[in-house]
Amino acid sequence: MAKAISKIKNVNELGFGGGYSHFVEVTPSDLSTSTGEEFLYLTLSSAYAAPALFAGTIRRASITVLESFGGGTLSDATIAVGLGDGATTDGGGTSSNGNALVAEVNCFTSDNTVGLEYTNTGADLDDAFGKVVAASGNGAVLAIATNGTTVGLGSATQGRAIIKLDISDVAGGTA
Repeated sequence: MAKAISKIKNVNELGFGGGYSHFVEVTPSDLSTSTGEEFLYLTLSSAYAAPALFAGTIRRASITVLESFGGGTLSDATIAVGLGDGATTDGGGTSSNGNALVAEVNCFTSDNTVGLEYTNTGADLDDAFGKVVAASGNGAVLAIATNGTTVGLGSATQGRAIIKLDISDVAGGTA
């Protein structure tokens, strides 16, 4: 699955402070219904193309849970942002493999994370100048990694999160 990220047109468009250049809103309809770790790959084009290699600099990344994920038979949920290889068999960027831009955030209905912004909590953004990504190898595709217990987050009847990124120096993209 893939979804295009949108450019932020002005600094106050999304609240929670400025400094971000792109965002994507995620709801259950965007996500897999399969249990366990699943990926939603992010593209810079509106064509919703297959995961594409990204080359540029990522200075900040954040997750804000706007509405907890729940309903149906979903019994637990997490969401993270990272870099992967475009295949669910390798990479994807969860905190469990130390490759996250934003480490896993609990986002189930029993978690108290609604309205909180988690910024640069992953190991890849601990450098003051951000993460420079080359368009090659296993770490060049932007991805949202979700993990649902019993079913995937795509089976939830409620839930909404916004992912914001500050990206620049993009090669071959529309950033």
